[in-house]
This record gives sequence, C-alpha cells and structure tokens, in this order.
Amino acid sequence: MHCKLVEAVSAGTTIEKTTDYIMAKPKQKKYLLVKGGHGFGNRILALLGALVYARHSGREILVDWSDPCYSSDGRNVFPLFFHSSDVDAGTKIPISDSVTPPIWKNNLCESADEMMWRHHIKLANRDTTLSIDPGKLYQEEVAVMYLPCFFYGKLKKQISLMPNVPTPFTYDSACKHLLKTHLFFSRNLLEIVEEHYRKNFKTLTIGVHIRQTDNMTPDMKRRKGVSTNHYFQAIEKILRDNPRAKLFVSTDSSKVLAILQSKYPTVPSVNKWFSSQEQAGLHLDKTCPDKRRMGTEALVEMLLLAECDWFVYNARSSFGQIAAWLSKAENRKIKDVSSGWDSFFRTTKRQLTDLFRSW
Repeated sequence: MHCKLVEAVSAGTTIEKTTDYIMAKPKQKKYLLVKGGHGFGNRILALLGALVYARHSGREILVDWSDPCYSSDGRNVFPLFFHSSDVDAGTKIPISDSVTPPIWKNNLCESADEMMWRHHIKLANRDTTLSIDPGKLYQEEVAVMYLPCFFYGKLKKQISLMPNVPTPFTYDSACKHLLKTHLFFSRNLLEIVEEHYRKNFKTLTIGVHIRQTDNMTPDMKRRKGVSTNHYFQAIEKILRDNPRAKLFVSTDSSKVLAILQSKYPTVPSVNKWFSSQEQAGLHLDKTCPDKRRMGTEALVEMLLLAECDWFVYNARSSFGQIAAWLSKAENRKIKDVSSGWDSFFRTTKRQLTDLFRSW
C-alpha cells in the first residue's frame, strides 16, 4: 500500500509510515482513557470511535466502566463483558498531572456522573467539558474521552487509513467492520448465549427489540412517530409468510413483553430484572439490585437478537442498531420500523451533522 507522509497536526508528534495506515506517533507513552456512561448502545459506539482515535493518535486505550450504570460496587466491568487487542485491560489508570480536559486532573478515577454532579455540569456542556475533541490531537499524557456516540464525521479520514476497511465505506459499514474486527464479547457471555440458543431456538425466530421506556413516552411518540403498532405490523407481515416462526423478545418493559407473549407465539425470553417505574432506561434505575447482572442480561439479549432469522427493531435505539449490525440475518430480513420519511430525515440530519463537525 502506498502511503504519503503528512504534516503533523500538533507540535511534539512525529509521523510513522507503515504499510497499513499513517498515525501520529508520540515521543512518549500516552493514554486515551475512555470513561463509561449511557446505555450499552451508546457506550459501544463511543468505544468504536475511541479505537479509531487511539490508533490515529498513537495512544494506548484504557477503558473505565466502573460507573454506576453497570457496576454496583465501583468495579470496572469492561473486561467482564468485552475484550480487544486494542485495549490494555491490565494497565491501571496512571497517576499524572498531564491531563486533558483539565477538569479531570486529580480526578481520573472518578466517574463522569460524579464529575457532572460535583461540578454542576449541564447536559448541554457535557461533551465539551468532560471529553476531548476526537478531531484534534493533544500533547498531554492522559486524554479523557467521554462521548455519547461515534463521531463519524471527525474520524472518517482516520477510518479510511485503517487496514481492511471495506471500500467505499459508509457510517454503517465502518461501524459494522470495527465491531466485528476490533471488539469482542467475553467468553462468559458467549457461553450463556450458546446455552440459551441451544435450549430454546428450535424453530425459525423473529427477533424483536423494543426500547419502550424513554423511547415510547407520549412525547417521544408525538415527536418521532413510532409506537408498538409499527412493530405489530412488521411482525404480522413476517408471520403471514412464515406462520411457524416464533418471536424472541428483548425489551425494557415487562408490560410490553407480556403483550407480545399473549399476542404471538414466542420462544423463552432471557430471565431478567425489570424496573417497576418504566420511565427511563434500565441502566438508569438506581433500585436495580445487581447492575453487573443487568448488564450481562442486556448483552445476552443483544447477541441472541443477532442469531434470529428476522430482526425487527427501531434504529433510533443504538442498542437495536448494534444488534442489527451484528445480525446474521439477510439484509432483507432486518426490518427497521422507523424506515420511510423519518429514516430519510434521520440519515440526512446525521450526514449534515457529520459535515459541520468535520469543518
């Protein structure tokens, strides 16, 4: 592969020429500390972006998922759920005065939630206050990233320089490639999935993911236009042609699960904890008795959805979107209930946002 040397983006870096891609190489060991936050869909997207940024900037990735979303005792749960050759799970968070953003100085072991509460950070200022800009390089020894998504527009060029990326690539194909080649589920999760699949998936299955809580509130339905009726229509269309198929349901609402189980033939769902409030994502409910177990249940469902013969989901849920990228079903059997004009506007908005962020 022919590579051209490019000018270093910031002082103090050199450019290393390789046969795979070009990356800025720091003169001393530097770290990218990825803080956990949000549900699994968003934090996985953010981690995919971090993998690209770390390779581009020559930093070693440290992932800290000790936040209360999926950890009840402050233990870092990332190595319990995932592994990656790009992530050094054995290295502890370094003690350093060279930190960016500066608010993290002397606070590297704190969670982002704690930092937001302690410093009264508004949600609108969260990304710029607590996270580096993925479009820039930094001199500090430790750079902290805390983002809710994959900033594709700012990392698109860096993705194109990585090895084996499909060309031409899109946001979806790039995320799918990174997810399948750089981030892997733990052996424990895969064993649980295999056991559930072996016992219960004995017929054609329709995977259904419904984020009911905050995605289906009256305000969200009014603004976004997706309700459970959209799922019913998609399911019934599949069942007309495949009457022996059964549903595998993944949802954060026990009420929705009960409705689907009474309405359609189903395979056993994952035995999981449900919130009694059903007003926010399960990971936000502080009454959950075991956050680690809840995280395990969520990822097992994600992987089982990917094993189904059909998949019905709403792409506005990042959890559902990642399950769709992982899905082994044919593309024509993956049904996004938000498709149509809403999907068109969402895609256009994302493309425009990426364009503006890349300036």
